[in-house]
Amino acid sequence: MAYNEFAYFYDEFNGEADYDALYSHIHSQLEAHGIRDGILADLGCGTGELTLMLTQAGYDMIGIDQSEEMLCVVRDKAEQLGLSAEDMQYEGLTYGTKHSYTVHKGEALFPRIDVAKEIAELTRQDEERRAAAQAANAAQQAPAEETRGEALEHLPEITIDDFAKCEMRVAKVLECENVPESKKLLKFKLFDGERERTILSGIAKWYKPEDLVGKNLVIVANLAPRPMMKGKYVSEGMVISAEDSEGKVTVLQLDAAIKPGSQLC
Repeated sequence: MAYNEFAYFYDEFNGEADYDALYSHIHSQLEAHGIRDGILADLGCGTGELTLMLTQAGYDMIGIDQSEEMLCVVRDKAEQLGLSAEDMQYEGLTYGTKHSYTVHKGEALFPRIDVAKEIAELTRQDEERRAAAQAANAAQQAPAEETRGEALEHLPEITIDDFAKCEMRVAKVLECENVPESKKLLKFKLFDGERERTILSGIAKWYKPEDLVGKNLVIVANLAPRPMMKGKYVSEGMVISAEDSEGKVTVLQLDAAIKPGSQLC
């Protein structure tokens, strides 16, 4: 198996290997068989730890490995031991020509990892990710929390048939004025797409008559006519408006492009 790019991290991950013990065992076995020098081949030499230890012991070593990247690491280490490129070529290998090696100071091939520092950095990154996730989650939940209002008082449920009985149409305000006999009422003359009609609405507190002239409002068109102010006026429908929890009333106004008489559906 070729380790390829992994070769440059091999020693770091293989840091627990006891090369000193392995070297001592091999060296003692060689001496036990009367082999104190000569040419040795290290099959599967990897990054050359054992190969170079035997080199320093006086053996002429041939490092063999399937991975070119592993052999490149061996060369880098060998150069720090004072071996030249020629010394590492098989063609120029001659037994007994190299008896000592001068170690040169070089750059660290495998800088040691500060484990505590790395763990602290990973912890910091994890905390940042958690904080970002919590912020995103809070942002998603915020709109839902804002829509939780106070409990409302509801009317009894109706059927779709009940709702269909209510005829709501668009009506354009032709005239609007205060009712002299009341501080609350405005008198509207509206065109509902078919005819003009009069509707009285108790919104004088929130609107000036002139502000509503020309506007498209929504009316309940089929509400039974209702005499008001002792029969002086007859209201022919209802202007639709909304009242908030503080009692403020807002008239429902539609786009001017919508034709009077259009029915809400």
